[in-house]
Amino acid sequence: MQRSDKRAGSLRRLASKVPYRKEGAGPASRIVDRPFIPRYTKSGTPGTRSPSYVWIFPWGFKAGQMIFCARRPEEMVVHGNLLSGRLFLPDQRAPSPLFPSGGRGGGHGDDRTFLASQTMFLRLSSSGMGAGPVQELLEAIWMAAIQEWVSVDEARRIILGEFRPLPPESVVLPKALGRVLAETIRAEYDLPPFPNSAMDGYAVRAVDTKGAQREHPIRFRVLGEAAAGHPFPGALEPGTAVRIATGAPLPSGADAVIPVEDTDDPGGPGRMLPPVIIVFRAVQPGEFVRPAGEDVARGTIVLEPGTVLTPGALALLAALGRFEIPVHRRPRVVVLAIGDELIEPGRPLPPGCIYETNRTALAAQALEAGAEPIVLGIARDDPEDLQRLLDEAVAHHPDLIVSSAGASVGAYDWVKEVVGRHGEIRLWKVRIRPGKPFAFGHYRGVPFFGLPGNPVSAMITFDQFVRPVLRRMGGYPRWERPRIPVRLAEPVSSDGRETYFRARIVYEDGQFQARLSGLQGSHILSAMARANGLVILPEGVRTLPAGAIIMAEAWVDLQDLINTPETPPSIAMGRAL
Repeated sequence: MQRSDKRAGSLRRLASKVPYRKEGAGPASRIVDRPFIPRYTKSGTPGTRSPSYVWIFPWGFKAGQMIFCARRPEEMVVHGNLLSGRLFLPDQRAPSPLFPSGGRGGGHGDDRTFLASQTMFLRLSSSGMGAGPVQELLEAIWMAAIQEWVSVDEARRIILGEFRPLPPESVVLPKALGRVLAETIRAEYDLPPFPNSAMDGYAVRAVDTKGAQREHPIRFRVLGEAAAGHPFPGALEPGTAVRIATGAPLPSGADAVIPVEDTDDPGGPGRMLPPVIIVFRAVQPGEFVRPAGEDVARGTIVLEPGTVLTPGALALLAALGRFEIPVHRRPRVVVLAIGDELIEPGRPLPPGCIYETNRTALAAQALEAGAEPIVLGIARDDPEDLQRLLDEAVAHHPDLIVSSAGASVGAYDWVKEVVGRHGEIRLWKVRIRPGKPFAFGHYRGVPFFGLPGNPVSAMITFDQFVRPVLRRMGGYPRWERPRIPVRLAEPVSSDGRETYFRARIVYEDGQFQARLSGLQGSHILSAMARANGLVILPEGVRTLPAGAIIMAEAWVDLQDLINTPETPPSIAMGRAL
């Protein structure tokens, strides 16, 4: 076996610090001079009942390859490759699946549990291990293995590099809310299109009001009136006025408006047009007049491409006479699920089955991201049935296919094989928690995302990898959620992967604070339902204490966080990840 890089040398140095053992004859006779590592009990002394053992190749460690043994060393030695998900038993001629019969990989239990026999497991974690070189080596093994996976940022970069905004389509104004403008909008008219009154009152020539005061009012002859939609047809002469309503076009010859409150007109609806009006104040030219083009001048750019159409933007377009709006097409996303145990909500629940949740959650996330979800059925844990459902997805001509479950290395996880048979898998494992079993590729030319089966893992990976794609395809100027610094109300810890803790973010004492929203297992939906954001533990950081400042993604408007008081949790707030 070829020697590896600096990481291998570091692991060899760590391995040299732990007890040493040689193997004799037998199927493993070619593998000698291995460090011998007994699993320690919580007391820190070697276990006396059913201990587990680990061997590392002394001639060079390639990340992910090691020797495992369960119970007694002479009983069974296993040569395992963690990256391929296969094990080689000495008494077998071919590799065996890494997960036990009937089990599905990808998030069930500890991510670092690997099968070493039909009944024994070797858990590569610090729980139950004594301090010192043993734990140090095991942690190094784990970190070396996951370094072969792709970081979150790199995975996102690879994925986003394949996508561009979708071409434009025309939608009518009432259906354009929230869509993204695809073209520059220029004003074809002045807005307002004509000078109009800003007040109910009387249109006059400003020069005729000079010197008017309450003690020395000026009389004007009233020629008629101008109402919104009904302009006055004539022109003002010196010493005349026209009664005018707010928004009505300014009559020819007028250059100012006297508010009704500054005349002897009592005001009110239905009143008769007076023949004469008395004015108690002077006005300047242009006073209480909205000039043509004051808001928008003809020919100017009013909205740029990439603008998200808000109610205000739609109102502006309507004011400019636009009815059909060029916007980026919404991406069409097919959502499907995989699993024999999954039952449609609303139906009786057979023993050993669970209600399917991921399609509901992922379709809602797609809709929130600006896409059009197409929800298909549930594929069985069978490659032919999975291919049937994927082919049905392709028939809908989607922009993306998103599946959940079947993306790991279990005996019933067929996604990689079926997708690879009719396309490609570009990404397989990402250094993210929760959500390691994540796949990205293409199926029959359609971009494909294979998400984990556990519901929280599926939603987190959708949020971090699929949502950015949908936002880019929809033409949104930014795909990122807002990130803010928060102070931890409690300690957090993980295994070195970039970890997304479901949390409640509140604004207290002049700063944002975050507390975990419940149990952090990848199957705990109650914590996901309570969360209003994600606390992000960076890659390589294993623990942070209470009071530490950390970045968090907010799922709600920041103003809502500031104005909404926190309520006491209604569920047990367990903290184990």
